[in-house]
Amino acid sequence: EGAPEFKFHKENRNMNQKIETFDELKFESLGDLKWHIGRGCEIEFIWDNKYYSITHPDGKICIGEGYYFKNGKAYNLLSHSEYDTEKSLTSNTVDDIIDFSLGENKLREVATKIGIVYRSI
Repeated sequence: EGAPEFKFHKENRNMNQKIETFDELKFESLGDLKWHIGRGCEIEFIWDNKYYSITHPDGKICIGEGYYFKNGKAYNLLSHSEYDTEKSLTSNTVDDIIDFSLGENKLREVATKIGIVYRSI
């Protein structure tokens, strides 16, 4: 089942353009992040030089790397490394999402440290 199309970055952006994060949007605690995810917050963030997004398609929750396509392959928006869209996770529970692996760390371990690019609420 691969990642749905909603994972595509919709904004036209120069792929060499610096992506800014905003300290005022950081989550204060793991509970704060869980509350926002549970209420349908769309989140785009950076961790360990990779761009990620949390979205809510069809009443579910999806987390994975934010990516773009070039020559039929998916690439991370920030690192430009090739990305296997099958690594995205779609779930019904917030707990599954916060246990998603961001390389060496799970989201729950770095909830207050991720660089927030965008969050909807």
